[in-house]
Amino acid sequence: MKVATNFMVLVLAVFFANFSTAQNSLSLYVSSSGSAAITEADGMISLLVLAGGNDEGQSTTGSCVIAASLAKVEGGFKGKLSPINTGINSYTDEQAQGKKIAIEQNPDSIIISDVDYVGICSLDNSLVNLYNEAPPSDKRHKSTYAEMLDLAHTDSLILFKKGKTAEAIAELAPYAYNYQAAWLVDENLASTVISAINDYAYFLQENNQAADSIPFLNDIVAADPRRSVAWLNLADSNWAIGKQKDAAKQYKKYIDLMLTNNKKSKIPQRALDRAGQ
Repeated sequence: MKVATNFMVLVLAVFFANFSTAQNSLSLYVSSSGSAAITEADGMISLLVLAGGNDEGQSTTGSCVIAASLAKVEGGFKGKLSPINTGINSYTDEQAQGKKIAIEQNPDSIIISDVDYVGICSLDNSLVNLYNEAPPSDKRHKSTYAEMLDLAHTDSLILFKKGKTAEAIAELAPYAYNYQAAWLVDENLASTVISAINDYAYFLQENNQAADSIPFLNDIVAADPRRSVAWLNLADSNWAIGKQKDAAKQYKKYIDLMLTNNKKSKIPQRALDRAGQ
């Protein structure tokens, strides 16, 4: 009976992991001068595009980022531009008002066939283009992932600071459910991915979803055990769900790291209290 019960637990765990991934889908694309991501979270389809870069798709001073909410139509998508805040460019909801986009979808590519970006991007920007899909087997997949994640992360931080936590979570969720653990120790990606996934976990924690944040935080501390803020976040999440013994050990790890880095004054009192110090 115990074996059967354990088997059912395993089946359910796999089912819910697959279900979460399916509900947070991510498709990445590259063009001759940019990259794009189509994501789906909670039934909402979104587009993020970086275009106008050089021939390798890397951003330049002439680059432009746009975001859009999409609806599936025959042969592709149609949608409306959404506000976005990035280090490359930003625009408001008012500036996006009434601006539309049309996308054709093929088995292994998309074509942005029409987009109204007047007043947002320079008129010579190459947003209208063919974007070939970069699936996980493509060598461009992880670099494109990091590029799109970095843009989404920057925007999500602005949303969170405005009190729009649920929107910040929805923006990062497709990336959080589609990274590979190896990227957390990849010298070219680790900084970008760890920072974004840690913040995603923190957003979940602040949205009363502490249990959901724990798997991501476990990945982070395993990959970067000297990241003190991740240990604090992990301890806070375990404390919130009633795992005080685990949390106490994690608070102790956090405190040790802070002391090693001469940051005793920045240790919150709750960490000291809960670690028994």
